[in-house]
Amino acid sequence: MTVPITFHIPGALREFTGGRSRVQIEATPTTLGDALYLLWTLYPGVRDRIATEQGQVREHINVFIGSENMRYTGGLASALPAGAEISIVPAVSGGLTNLLPSRGDNGVGDAGSLQGMTHIMGTDHVRAFQDERCLGRQCSVEPLSDGSVTAIPLQGSPNE
Repeated sequence: MTVPITFHIPGALREFTGGRSRVQIEATPTTLGDALYLLWTLYPGVRDRIATEQGQVREHINVFIGSENMRYTGGLASALPAGAEISIVPAVSGGLTNLLPSRGDNGVGDAGSLQGMTHIMGTDHVRAFQDERCLGRQCSVEPLSDGSVTAIPLQGSPNE
């Protein structure tokens, strides 16, 4: 019996997956590289946004197998467990006040800036940066097991 692997797709890449936030593949790839190849076969537009011309994951893209960043588990050669959950997360930093040039009375930037951020990063990432822990701080956006994301203030950032 084949246990499908699941990719969690960020908002910025969903236009290349037919709007899907999750893609399940009924296969048993043994490595992350094999799994990504299967994803790229189904959705070729995703490849150039994730991988370089040499086939390596782009520096500003984080790929997690479960909660483990592939950069620390063997890269594309990382072994995949049956039913692996793979999250593709664009690296983002800056905190909401650094990303939005103006703030309204509610502490959120103007609608045009917020709309631009949503288009670039996806709704989940923007919501994470609206977290009060990130106001005036540099934050990293990390995936959660349910496929959503959370913002985590980086140590040593202003106001930390």
